[in-house]
Amino acid sequence: MNDKFEKVKVNQLQKRLLNSNIHNNNNDNKNDNKKTTILNANNYPHQQQPSLSRPSPLQMFHKINKAKMLIMPLAILLLSSTIVMAISNPSLPSAAYAITFGSTKNLSNNDGDSRDPRIEASGNNVYVVWNDLSGGDADTFFKRSGTSGDSFQNTKDLSNGIDGDAQEQRIAKEGNNVYVVWSEGGDVYFKRSTNNGASFGSTINLSNDDNFSGSPEIAVAGDNVYVVWVDVTFDGSDQSQLFFKKSTNDGASFGSVKKLDIIFESLDPRIAAAGNNVYIVFVGGSEDDEEVFFTKSTDKGSSFSEFISINNNDELSSLGDIAAKGNNVYIVWSDSSQSETHAFFKRSTDNGKSFGDIKDFGPGFSAQLDTVSSNVYVVWTNGDNDIAFKASKNNGASFGSTKILSGDDNADNLQNPQISSLGNAVRVVWENLSGNEDVFFRASGNEGDSFGSIRNLSNNDAQSFGPQIISSGNNVYVTWSDDTPGNFDIFFKKGVD
Repeated sequence: MNDKFEKVKVNQLQKRLLNSNIHNNNNDNKNDNKKTTILNANNYPHQQQPSLSRPSPLQMFHKINKAKMLIMPLAILLLSSTIVMAISNPSLPSAAYAITFGSTKNLSNNDGDSRDPRIEASGNNVYVVWNDLSGGDADTFFKRSGTSGDSFQNTKDLSNGIDGDAQEQRIAKEGNNVYVVWSEGGDVYFKRSTNNGASFGSTINLSNDDNFSGSPEIAVAGDNVYVVWVDVTFDGSDQSQLFFKKSTNDGASFGSVKKLDIIFESLDPRIAAAGNNVYIVFVGGSEDDEEVFFTKSTDKGSSFSEFISINNNDELSSLGDIAAKGNNVYIVWSDSSQSETHAFFKRSTDNGKSFGDIKDFGPGFSAQLDTVSSNVYVVWTNGDNDIAFKASKNNGASFGSTKILSGDDNADNLQNPQISSLGNAVRVVWENLSGNEDVFFRASGNEGDSFGSIRNLSNNDAQSFGPQIISSGNNVYVTWSDDTPGNFDIFFKKGVD
């Protein structure tokens, strides 16, 4: 296992992977003497941030008739007008604006660096997974709350006994099942719990070959669990290709591995599943000629279609996110097909058989998306280094105007926006890595029509970065990495609206 790991350190393709601009939330510049080898890092340039135009408050009546006999009719008129304006004016405060956050919890709370958290939630259960160096080599740590984040159970080391540095943790849930996948020592591993994270079964090595495997992604639909990853060969060709495995029994066992593509260099996969359909998107090509490619399966991953290019680009591309809802598939990415890097969106309304026109959101990168009902929300860092937001209320057919969420705090290093939506609520977090590095939050309670004030969730003198967010019921949960204790720990905050 260590031989594979050493080969990767000098492999030219691995150097390419390390410098690819993709959405992993590890920030290696945070602590150079404690880096671990990762396949995906975020190295975008940072720019200056302009001001935010806030919505105007509701105008009040100033003029009343002095005649006493008109006071009551006028009061009724005033009340009626206020009700009408409240219904029609989205800039009025909504329930999401009243989110109350509790105290910050230190989930890792040990002497080793803990980074790259991922979070999921269902009902009263909250699950957090991260990589942790407290034992020397990085391991995959997991923590669960069964009380909606009010308290957490003991930390579990999911990768104990595996040789190598665990990284690239991903987590998914379905019913009572919790699934975790990660890379370690050149292989991709999987572990599941069938009792809401109270305990986990045995570890499964999904890749289990002599190549280097990393960048795993996971999706779940019913009893089916799908995992895709990048496999790097050492036969002189330095090829990186996509490998795929599926389970049809809730992750109890997996079928044989499938090699999905024949493209020389495949990077940064994303995966989504809905019903019988599985969708995979990735960046492929050479270092100077990258495109975003897409493939689909309509038979629960038994077979896949030929790859199609989403952007037909001959410049650099960076994949953002993919989501599926009903017959709709949504993809966001950034590429350099324009004079500067732009953020783009594309959708399919027929389960990925065809895609509509590309929507250009303008200069930007690090795009992420979420969807609920017929609403599609996209957030990204724009060309002025602001956190930008767009909403569609017709399944991505059209989008409203761009809203700037990050305000005017003279920051020049805003990045890594993350988004979570539920019902009418839209919640966004991002990191400000300039000056006093903090994690910020902003929410809407009216489908993104307007947003409440900006909240500084970390609000300390230390480095806070890599935020992740998830919504469940009336609760919103945020986690990030923070070195307030003197080393990086995993911090957690719960908000209730």
